[in-house]
Amino acid sequence: MSQSDIINSRQIQWFPGHMTKTLRLMEKEIRNVDCVLQILDARIPLSSLNPEIERITAGKPHLYVLNKSDLADPEITKQWLTYFKSAGAGCIAMDSKQRGRATATKGLIEKELSALMERRRSRGMVGAAIRVMIVGIPNVGKSTFINSFAGTTRAKAANKPGVTRGKQWISVDSFDLIYLLQAMQEILQNCPEAHIKVAGISVLGVNGIKSRIKIPAYGKYLRRLILKNRLEGKVRVLGNLSAEEMKREYLSAQIFVCPSAVENSPNSVAEGQLLGVPVAASRTGGIPDVVKDGVSGLLFEKGNVHELAACVSRILTDKQLAKELSASERETAAKLYNGENNYQKLIEIYQSIE
Repeated sequence: MSQSDIINSRQIQWFPGHMTKTLRLMEKEIRNVDCVLQILDARIPLSSLNPEIERITAGKPHLYVLNKSDLADPEITKQWLTYFKSAGAGCIAMDSKQRGRATATKGLIEKELSALMERRRSRGMVGAAIRVMIVGIPNVGKSTFINSFAGTTRAKAANKPGVTRGKQWISVDSFDLIYLLQAMQEILQNCPEAHIKVAGISVLGVNGIKSRIKIPAYGKYLRRLILKNRLEGKVRVLGNLSAEEMKREYLSAQIFVCPSAVENSPNSVAEGQLLGVPVAASRTGGIPDVVKDGVSGLLFEKGNVHELAACVSRILTDKQLAKELSASERETAAKLYNGENNYQKLIEIYQSIE
């Protein structure tokens, strides 16, 4: 039997169940959105164009974002821009890590929706919210784009970098920090010295009167919740951090918490595991695929603040457990996120469908 026969006989799960669930959710929500903004990798635009996403979003005004354009050949990118525009779709190339670049898409979205906005104006619906579904395959930079797109007027809270939040149509000021805040009362009963650090653009606002004036209603609600539960000295907003600063914050933490109600396969959990920071995460989306409960982290039911509090308290009070989780996480992550291994698996997949 040849190596090719062996590879072809394997049953490779290349489309995990949580991705299927996400596509079904998109099919359900597509009727509720005005425009689709699809994030592509500027280096491989067609390869990052998912045909299932195209099928589901067909018929909606479309805007393509060629993200990570700073890593692509500028001349080739110009050709891709021409290609998409010739097909009648709006298209822009950008690097969403550059401050303010994502906001350039707002004008293009309005242009794509000019007819709709005119109808709304004629009905007196001036200022009505535009609902945009942001989609894309993993690792094209959706989370970075969302954070940049939010800017200072619709700032997004995050306790980690690179996270795509909510349903596939995303309100960028919604975030599940609320679960951790609600759980803090129980956590503090067992661990009085515990406190929360929130990294990234935050609906809570960073230090300074200007940022606090601009925080949205949800951020003001979280602030009221902090005051109500007497957590003023227990929550610290760090703002945007560099990669090195983020690494230092990970390593200074005793635990990393991912309280998301909806997730895919968060990079932040992977980062925590690679650095050996004990992880407590919600049992949702693709998280159980990378966190084995009790081995490479602790899992709790999404939205269950009592289970969340119990997991956090266990890690903070049981030093032996924390040590075992840390060691296991590093070992698991070294295999799971090994670039060479993943490359070989990808080659096997392509060879199996030849």
